[in-house]
Amino acid sequence: MSLLKQLNDAGIMCWFESKKNSNCFATATRPSFNITEQTSQNPTPKLQIFTFDVADKNLEPTLLGKTYIQQNATSITWTTFGEDSSQHPFGLIIIGTEDGSVIIYDAHQIIQSYKRGEHEKQVEIGKLAHIKEYNTPVNTIEYNSLKPNLIAMGAEDVLVVDISKDVTNPDIISPGEPNYHEGSIITSISWNKKVPHILASASNNGVAVVWNLKTSQVSFQINDNSNFQLQSQSQKRHLSLAWNPEIPLQFAITYDDEKKPELQIWDLRHPQGPVILLEEGHTKGIQTLTWCTSDPSLIITAGLDNKVVCWNVKNKQIVSQNLLDYEIINAQWSKIPSVYSIVSSSGQIQVLTLNSDSITAYPPKWYQPPVGATFAPNGNILYFSENTQQEIKQKILQKAQISQELQAALQELEIVIDDTNPSYLCEWKFQRIPTEDTFEQDQWQEEVFQTELVSKNINWDSGIERIIKENMIIGNYEGTIDCALKCGRVAEGLLIAYSKGEQAFKATMDEYFTFQTDSFIKQVFRNLIKDDINGLSEHYDLKSWRECAGLAITSAKNNQEFQEIMNKLGERFIDEKKDFQSAVCCFILAQNFPKLTQMQAQLPQMQPMKFKQQEYYYWTSPTSRQQLIKNIQYKQC
Repeated sequence: MSLLKQLNDAGIMCWFESKKNSNCFATATRPSFNITEQTSQNPTPKLQIFTFDVADKNLEPTLLGKTYIQQNATSITWTTFGEDSSQHPFGLIIIGTEDGSVIIYDAHQIIQSYKRGEHEKQVEIGKLAHIKEYNTPVNTIEYNSLKPNLIAMGAEDVLVVDISKDVTNPDIISPGEPNYHEGSIITSISWNKKVPHILASASNNGVAVVWNLKTSQVSFQINDNSNFQLQSQSQKRHLSLAWNPEIPLQFAITYDDEKKPELQIWDLRHPQGPVILLEEGHTKGIQTLTWCTSDPSLIITAGLDNKVVCWNVKNKQIVSQNLLDYEIINAQWSKIPSVYSIVSSSGQIQVLTLNSDSITAYPPKWYQPPVGATFAPNGNILYFSENTQQEIKQKILQKAQISQELQAALQELEIVIDDTNPSYLCEWKFQRIPTEDTFEQDQWQEEVFQTELVSKNINWDSGIERIIKENMIIGNYEGTIDCALKCGRVAEGLLIAYSKGEQAFKATMDEYFTFQTDSFIKQVFRNLIKDDINGLSEHYDLKSWRECAGLAITSAKNNQEFQEIMNKLGERFIDEKKDFQSAVCCFILAQNFPKLTQMQAQLPQMQPMKFKQQEYYYWTSPTSRQQLIKNIQYKQC
């Protein structure tokens, strides 16, 4: 797994399962996590709303809103109810508290109040309703993704809150009779992902019940109390359950039992026992599980052995597993493919993503393209599309209509592509380059050979290209850019960075120049890109000063800037090489005639003479002065 974001001492959390804002989540202070707050100046627990960017390397998410609340939270859910209307554009956050209350907050009001800076002055911002139905902590709460107006909650028993008529005064519904959880504590609740009136609940006496809200009756029951009946109320274990997002008749259940740390998949059509049993991943009891909605074959479990295990329930194999140094009490998949969260017993919240190397044995569903097309050898086009209501993909063959002109152009293009050295397509613009002293035929051939060594792999399903592609698919653009830069795909890396904004592009460009070993790119190309004229004239190789002059002509913003470059080159020739002839050429281009007048006195017609450790020049003939004046006049013209 790869860490994306982290919050310390945050408490409990839930994702906002919205199509518009799937990168948002809410946190609330939990009783045992409030130790630091109790010793601070403001001991009040708080409800916070965060958002994050997967491409941002900063581990701290962005705070969108915050409000102080009067009760510590023991459970939390974020319903999309009202998201499509102007009434609740960010949905509603519902928390269960330690005193048995359920409180409903408007997320949009919390966000707007935080923007105005009112969160420090007020308490319970955005509070819409306060429901008191229990005398014990509300251990679990979940909204119905098919009917967001329904919220199920569990403490001593299971109740359903209906906010469709009035959020401030909602209806309270009992799921049915009899109450198989009587005398126990509800530890987990899960709504069916396909049938809106089906609800499942589990309690710490080993009982799991499937409720039918239409008939107010129990449709299915599991009573596995073999490991629970000898335990006292305070010692009873935790059960977790979750429905299969794809198959409405299946649900998963785990037991917080050190003797039987297993993941069970039950099917309502086979009540005699679980249809799938996975028991190799954990060595101690399992605390929590979450079923991936982006790929229904993946389940994440976390246990008392400090392990986080990702299972493939279809092939009954472990996709990835990580041993941590702390206990995990909650795990949740987000709507973002491959992204999930874990909450530790100390209140630390981490947002993570599956590593690409851990999922190569089984490509998750989000890697499978929903549509695609390819050309067939006979001139036809083969394309496919996936019906979201079916598992079977349909492939349709359709005749491609291509004109004769396009067909001829395609044939010519194929010939060019197959030709490894299409020199006839190139026009050599600089005919004088091979005659320059700086041109070396052997060096040029060596550079061409090195260019041929760069990877030309066009198969993006293997090698470094596969890794780049996988990182792009899961949204890990930092990893994509880093991998592309380090493995020769510089153009691709820079293009991806450019698409992510100016800041990402500048950071990528700086990283590229930092790790560059080519002196020309690092000292010259970098200065051109960054528009650093001083750096260009200070670092360019004096042997190739004509190239620098050419670059200055095309890169300088005005004539004055070009003259500054040439003046600095001339000074470098004098200081570093004592090459007066080359310096004169630079000063001519810079039109620095006062300097030329001074330099002309140091040309070969003058003889050097030392006096008191200083070097002077004197005229060798009377005509030298006339020649000097004539040269200056010519150069000024």
